[in-house]
Formats: sequence, C-alpha cells, structure tokens
Amino acid sequence: MGIRVEDLNTGAQKAPVVDLIEFKINRGQRWGPFHAFIQPALRRPNLRIYRYSQVVKVNVNDDMRATGVTYVRHGVTRTVQAKREIILSAGAFDTPKILMLSGIGPKDHLESFNVN
Repeated sequence: MGIRVEDLNTGAQKAPVVDLIEFKINRGQRWGPFHAFIQPALRRPNLRIYRYSQVVKVNVNDDMRATGVTYVRHGVTRTVQAKREIILSAGAFDTPKILMLSGIGPKDHLESFNVN
C-alpha cells in the first residue's frame, strides 16, 4: 500500500507513515503510572495526593536543600513542608520549568528573568 513504518517521534515524516504505539499491558488492560505506582501506595501514611493542584515552586533553604513546595489548588496558593524528601515528577517540560522558577538552574539564564 506504500505506507512506511517510521518513528513518529522524530517529526520528519512525510505522509503516509505508521508506527507502533507502545503501552504497558497487565492482564489485558492498559497499565499506566497510576495503576503501577500510585494505586498500590495509596494507603501509605506518608503519601498525600491533591487532585486539581499544580506545583509552582520548590522551596529551598540557605543550604539549597528542598524543604517543601508551593502549589496552587482551586485558585488558592498553599505551601506544604516536607519531613523527608520531595519527588518532583512533572514531565519533560514542567520539571525544568518548576526548578528554574525555584531558582535552581543556570545562573545567567535565571538572572536574565530576575529569578533569584
């Protein structure tokens, strides 16, 4: 039929092309990060999940140690302190964005946006 198999992630395809889409499957159902990692941990006392929330800053102390996060939920800005650790997993674009808004990143770049 003249349809080539190419990697759709490259962005350099000329139609028509097809590619395989990879999914994690468990017992015949799609198995995403929620099912594989979060759902088994929901009963842990040290895990809280706030839906409809977006982290806007990782708070750090003078030693550049993460101490908590600032987030927005339903238009209200809140801060929460961490007792032990913070795991920042906001994807390929938002993770570096949050770090840079927190003052973590290339100094010259941060200073050009007046981020301290």
